[in-house]
Amino acid sequence: MPSTKTKNARAAAKAAAEKARAEVKNARERAEETRASEHFTAEGVEEYVGAWVKSARTTATAELEGASTRTGEAREAAEGKLLAARTIPATQRATTTAILGPVLAAAANDPSVLVRAYEKRAPQSLADRVILEDAIGVVLDAGMGGVGFAEDWNRTRTALGESVATPAEIEAAADLAAIERLEGYISAATTLTDSELVALERGEDLAFGIAVENARHVVATFERDLDAGTIDNAATVNVRDGAAILQESTERPGNATKLPPQEVAAAVWAETMARKAAGETAEAAETGDSGD
Repeated sequence: MPSTKTKNARAAAKAAAEKARAEVKNARERAEETRASEHFTAEGVEEYVGAWVKSARTTATAELEGASTRTGEAREAAEGKLLAARTIPATQRATTTAILGPVLAAAANDPSVLVRAYEKRAPQSLADRVILEDAIGVVLDAGMGGVGFAEDWNRTRTALGESVATPAEIEAAADLAAIERLEGYISAATTLTDSELVALERGEDLAFGIAVENARHVVATFERDLDAGTIDNAATVNVRDGAAILQESTERPGNATKLPPQEVAAAVWAETMARKAAGETAEAAETGDSGD
């Protein structure tokens, strides 16, 4: 269930979209009256219509940007909850890493042991899960295990599903799913508003187009579901990608220092670097031999 902050952001966004539509409608009515009047020259019509459009655009933009800002604050709060739900105290992390030490070391030669350990231990321990996820991420980044390892990991993660997630993670993920849909709604409402005003300025009807029709559909279904109270019934909650969500957040402008990613397992990282260094040394030696 979304948080109160997210629900309030929804209500504010819908009110902003309705205000934007009202501004566009008012501007269109005034523009049509001006164009139909015999009291204005072509230059006068252009000037008055331009003024109505400018006024509507200013108000609508302010409303939708305000809704976007409020939604961004809700996202930041939800990501903070997700980070807190996935954060492990340093002492517990050190203890767990030591316990998993043999597995992490063995992963240098056989990365699949990480997936097998994840199957057994992730559902019972958040600390074990996060450290193993970090280690598996390092293995994937280093290209160890090949395609087979990546496929094995994806199958295992899908099979375990939400069984490995804590209630706090599930709650934060549900909030983020609601926020993602809300962001799409605001984006669609903005697209419709901009398209309407451009057409109005040109003295045209809003033309059919994929972007416009998609935006109409997003806005209509969001408002229908919100009014009916069913908006959260079909929400897709993916708690398995919590680390990816937090990583994306750190890459968003202005958030680089707010949500630091979990540190990778030191043992696997050390093994990976050692293998890389050994490979570079061997390559250098081969190059030297070939030059003699």
